[in-house]
Amino acid sequence: MFSDNVTAALVSAAKAHGIDPATLCALIEVETGGAMFEQDGRTPRLLYERHVAYREAAKVSNTVLAAFVRAGLAVPKWNRATQYRDQRTSAQRLDLLARARAIDEETALRSCSWGLGQTMGFLAPALGFASAREMVGHQGTIDGQIDCVVRELRRSHLIEPLNDLDWHHVARLYNGPGYQANRYHLRLADAFKRWARRLDVEVAATDPGLSVDAVRAVQRRLRDLGYAEVGATDGLWGPRTIGAISAFQAHEGLSVTGRHDDATRVAMASAEPRPVAVERAEAGCSDLKNSRTLKQAGQITIGGRVMKWLGFGGAGAAGADQAGWLDDLAKSVDEIDTLRGLAATLFDLAAWDMQGVVVPKLSVNVSSRRLQDPDLCASLRALPLQAGRLSFELLESIFLDDCDPKILESLAEIRKLGIDIEVDDFGTGHASIVSLMKLLPRRLKIDRQLVKPIVRSQAQR
Repeated sequence: MFSDNVTAALVSAAKAHGIDPATLCALIEVETGGAMFEQDGRTPRLLYERHVAYREAAKVSNTVLAAFVRAGLAVPKWNRATQYRDQRTSAQRLDLLARARAIDEETALRSCSWGLGQTMGFLAPALGFASAREMVGHQGTIDGQIDCVVRELRRSHLIEPLNDLDWHHVARLYNGPGYQANRYHLRLADAFKRWARRLDVEVAATDPGLSVDAVRAVQRRLRDLGYAEVGATDGLWGPRTIGAISAFQAHEGLSVTGRHDDATRVAMASAEPRPVAVERAEAGCSDLKNSRTLKQAGQITIGGRVMKWLGFGGAGAAGADQAGWLDDLAKSVDEIDTLRGLAATLFDLAAWDMQGVVVPKLSVNVSSRRLQDPDLCASLRALPLQAGRLSFELLESIFLDDCDPKILESLAEIRKLGIDIEVDDFGTGHASIVSLMKLLPRRLKIDRQLVKPIVRSQAQR
């Protein structure tokens, strides 16, 4: 996951150079996942390419080439089976680099891809550097690494194809002719969708009055007090933390502000854990297996933490018959995924309502497999749904024209519960106008890849 600093720097650089920020973030995600440095904290993230080393060493001399080959650091052709087998860890990559530099430093540096965008060392002169060594030194900061990415995009004339979402063109030039075997273009498209959504709705998630460590301390205290809805202790003052604070304030008779104000700070210091209902505290595994709580909340973790997360006491569970529980749990994981997202969505909505923040409607993605579950509608009826406040997004890429009758029946029942149906990413999969007549969505979202080129390309218009 990208750090906030990397994300902010990428967005800023993208805007400065006329690049869609979501496309640049997607490119970096696919290349390095936002990792800037190796484990030493100094060396830019690298990947050593033996076939490139063979070519670069040959340019220096036959003696240098022979030395690289003898050391196992150069091969004539790229080989998927052996290319990266000794580069799985940062320590291995740094060791490989040290061995290559001991033979010829410039050849070693030219043979690696570097930094956030994995810019090849041999491109250094084309990107305006005197040597690969100078380029690698330039990548000692976030701005330096992003600068190298932008230079390469300009050199390869890839900014326009990026903005036009021409993933095949971008992948061919940035990843090489074998990009399809690596599914590089598909990974770019998938990452772009996530970043487009994230950057469109991203807001500051940290309370301005608290440091990250202070937020973590508040989150840990909330969990100790029984407010497991706070989620992970990630140091982010997001909807879950605000909701948990709001729940604490309501329970303690404080003004519900969702903020860690003075009154809340004092109350948290001396508060007792929130009481757990007797039937929940004494429940065992046999009760949990068949409970609606498990099906509806979906608050599950692996390794015996289910009871704590749901608020069940440990004493009753310890002596319960656990035969078949793990099998049932494994079978339930897929079914729980959707309800976990739904429970989180409803929780966020409630937290915002408590703060007076008006959010007319929220959406969650639902798979076709989940829609075929005969228990779905029964589970939904038990949830605190508000008509018109929630919609289910059906990904067009997984929806075929021959919709299962069970799915159509489920959709009809879901509409009766006041949940709108929407089709997302229309135009990227297999759905036709005929399928839309069957699905009868309330809203149709045409994929950005179809719409955006119209704005930028005369040919597309």
